[in-house]
Amino acid sequence: MGFSDLIVAIGIMLLIEGSIIAFTPGGWRRAVTQMLAQSDDNLRTFGLVFVLVGAAVLWFAT
Repeated sequence: MGFSDLIVAIGIMLLIEGSIIAFTPGGWRRAVTQMLAQSDDNLRTFGLVFVLVGAAVLWFAT
């Protein structure tokens, strides 16, 4: 895995995130509004779960 793989991964992430915002802006706005209402502890837990899942995916992919 080299630098070009990182660039490809970032490009795919931006493609997916941008598509969600472009095709369902109202849904994205509602999701962001709901996230703003969450406590810092809930958001931190959610973020850590994503980090662990991402690390597991990378672990099993390599």
